[in-house]
Amino acid sequence: MKKSKIVSALLFASFTATLFASNDALARNDQKAIEVLKSFENSDPKAILTWVSKDNFIQHDLSLQPGREGLLQSIKQSKKISLVRTIVDGNYVVLQSDYGDKIGFNVFRFDNGEIVEHWDNFETKQPLNPSGHSMIDGTTEITDRDKTQTNKALVQEFVETILMKGEKEKITKYIDANHYTQHNPHVADNLSGLQEALNAMAKNGWTMKYNKPYLILGEGNFVFIAAEGTFAGSEVSFSDIFRVNNGKIVEHWDVIGQLAPKSDRI
Repeated sequence: MKKSKIVSALLFASFTATLFASNDALARNDQKAIEVLKSFENSDPKAILTWVSKDNFIQHDLSLQPGREGLLQSIKQSKKISLVRTIVDGNYVVLQSDYGDKIGFNVFRFDNGEIVEHWDNFETKQPLNPSGHSMIDGTTEITDRDKTQTNKALVQEFVETILMKGEKEKITKYIDANHYTQHNPHVADNLSGLQEALNAMAKNGWTMKYNKPYLILGEGNFVFIAAEGTFAGSEVSFSDIFRVNNGKIVEHWDVIGQLAPKSDRI
C-alpha cells in the first residue's frame, strides 16, 4: 500500500473515531438525564449519586431543597413518568415528559460529564384542544440536524418579534399559516386557530407577553425555548417546543407554569 493511502486511511480512522466519540458523549448525557429523571419514578438514588455533581449542582426548582441533597430527598415520593421527547444541544439535555396528572419539561446542564444545573416547568394536564390534539402527541422524530442553528435563529427571531414586541402582522414570516399543528390545550390548528384564540383572550381582557428568553436550545427540527413573561395578568414561566420544517414553524407544544419570585429568578 502506498504511503499516501496509509496516511489517508489513518486520517479517516481518526476522524471516524472522533465522530463516534462525540456522538457517544452526547448519547451518554442524554441517557444520564433520563436515568436521573427515572429516579423520581423508581425512588432509586443511584443515578443521582452517580451523575449529579455533589458540590456544584444548581437547582432552579424552588419546591426542592438546594443542591444534590434536594434531589435525593424528592425521589422518596415516587411517581409514574413517561418520556415523550428528548433534545440534546451541546451540554444541555431537554426532556418533555408525561407525569400522569401534569406535563413537564426538565432541562439539565452538564459540565465534564456531570449534571451541574437543572430547570423545570409543569402544567396540569388538560383535555384535548379544539383540534383534537393532546399536550404531548404528534411528531417525535428528530430530522435536519444540519439545520439546527438556522432553526434556532428562526425561533429566536419569532419569539422576539411576535411574542415580545407584538408585531403580529409579521407572523406569516415564521409560521406556516395552513400547516401549523397546535398542542396548546386552548388553541386550534393553523393561523386561523391562533387568531381565534387571541381574539378570545382580547375579549376577556387577557394579554400574553414573553419578556426574557433565558434558554434557546435545539436539535435539528426541534427548538426549545424557556422564558419568563405574563399571561392573563399573572407572571408565569413559559416552556415551548417548536418544530420547524422548510424554514417555517409547523408544530408547537408548551406548558405555562408559575414564575418563581423575582429574587430567585435566573
